[in-house]
Amino acid sequence: MWLTQPSTWLTALAVPAGALALLGYTASWWFPGELASHWTLHAGAVLLALWALWFRRGWPALVLLVLAAAALAPWVQSAWRDRAPVPAGPVSTVVSANLYTKNPRRSQAWDELLADEPDLLAVEEALPRDLDELSVRYQHVVTSTGRRHGMNILASRWPLRFLWSPGNSQWGAAVAATWEPPWGRTTVVAIHSKSPTTANNAVHRDEILLVIAQWTAACTDPVILLGDANCTHAVATWDRFLSGARLMEPPGPQPGTWPDQLGPFGIGIDHLLVRGLACGPVSARAISGSDHRTIQAQVGPLPPPAK
Repeated sequence: MWLTQPSTWLTALAVPAGALALLGYTASWWFPGELASHWTLHAGAVLLALWALWFRRGWPALVLLVLAAAALAPWVQSAWRDRAPVPAGPVSTVVSANLYTKNPRRSQAWDELLADEPDLLAVEEALPRDLDELSVRYQHVVTSTGRRHGMNILASRWPLRFLWSPGNSQWGAAVAATWEPPWGRTTVVAIHSKSPTTANNAVHRDEILLVIAQWTAACTDPVILLGDANCTHAVATWDRFLSGARLMEPPGPQPGTWPDQLGPFGIGIDHLLVRGLACGPVSARAISGSDHRTIQAQVGPLPPPAK
């Protein structure tokens, strides 16, 4: 009969959520903590909901509240970061999409991506044949170096000039280019860092993010950085990357982008960052066959200073 008791089910939810919340604080010590840290927002939401149901239970309710606060603390802290201003003048539509190399509906995904004809498109996990799809719509295309299977592509209706690519397939892929929209020259960096599916891969992810941060910090033009960073706000690596690259996040919440099956309730590992530019809130939507949701935002020059 104990299986039918509400307290049994509440405990069954509270124990793993609480363990996940605490495990996330060990991310700098071992790999399971790294994995757990990406999901502490979800754990905190579960714990907070359980506390609301159990708030009259004395010390168990207090434990739930403390665990919820611990789980949500990194996310609340990230919400207080300075954000890029909202555009007040001309804007360009910028899109980043991880196509997934094994996408069984690749042609349909391309139709969906190109339907709105974004001004700047960054594609991760691209294949050589994807260049044929892009050449029909875009005159200017640059690609990452070092590997052709799972490369990064930047495409635009406005001029793009290749600047840099680390070319190390162990780390992931990245490509930087000078972009010249009507409102001013900009450096664009498209990234896809290693997925932290193992402890070594997490190290490789951190390595490429460090290299990209150092390169981006030295740029003198305004910067747009976008792509699949395989990193969420709760990981210390992300704080170091933002400060090292001197980049700002857009206003508003970071949408969930992976896995696609969870829709808006996934974790936000695909990002769009700027420096010296204005940026609107980021939105996300699904595309056929990919395990990531695409992200999109409006980017433009900084608004004039208030008089």
